[in-house]
Amino acid sequence: MKISEKKLKEKMIKNCLNNRELSKKCGISEGTITRIVNGNTEPRLKTLGLIIKALNCDVLDILEEK
Repeated sequence: MKISEKKLKEKMIKNCLNNRELSKKCGISEGTITRIVNGNTEPRLKTLGLIIKALNCDVLDILEEK
């Protein structure tokens, strides 16, 4: 399961959130959010759930297509 950086960034823009704002909304460190957004790490399931909830989207909306 790989997060699409492009789709994640699009959802963040749609929700008018930058890394810091998403971090606060999720309760996840800004550094972790930055690493996920830049594709340097994959989130744990719990973290992914928090991001999806903050972005008000479905997990399939931010996953890479195969």
